[in-house]
Amino acid sequence: MVKEIYDLGEVINLLEMQFKTIDKRLSRYEKSISYLIKKLEKERETIYQGQESCEIRIKSYLD
Repeated sequence: MVKEIYDLGEVINLLEMQFKTIDKRLSRYEKSISYLIKKLEKERETIYQGQESCEIRIKSYLD
């Protein structure tokens, strides 16, 4: 079995690079989630407006 001995500085640098990569991914995921939430909120508003419109039409037919 071959064991490699790393300099502590190398290990720290590798870990920092991995953390930066993870941070970038998380940032992208946060942006995507934020975008999807905004889209869903707009869709919900559209549905509410459509529901109100339907209710108004139904009331006008019943009157």
